Amino acid sequence: MRGVEQIPWIYDALCGVVERFGLARWRRWLVAGAAGRVLDVGCGTGRNLPLYDAGARVIGLEPSPDTLAKARRRAPTARLVRGDCQALPFRDGAFDTVVSGLVFCSVPDP
Repeated sequence: MRGVEQIPWIYDALCGVVERFGLARWRRWLVAGAAGRVLDVGCGTGRNLPLYDAGARVIGLEPSPDTLAKARRRAPTARLVRGDCQALPFRDGAFDTVVSGLVFCSVPDP
């Protein structure tokens, strides 16, 4: 993992700016159909977490401990797991929906 995703405050600042130009609408669209057991791959600082439907059982997956800590502050009741999307710490078939936004550009071999 390289770049701004390693420094949560820079990531959040950049996302805050970009969200004014359409990213916020895209985030809402991205999670709108998520239902059942949901895996949010690369949940980052947790910006998507408040947008999920109340009935969704969401688990956020994030490799960076600093970024995950910020997500925990943003969504204190969310289930968050430190892990790598290239070696998922879950059994096959564990989720009904998988959501991934702004993640695969930082994965070495997606």
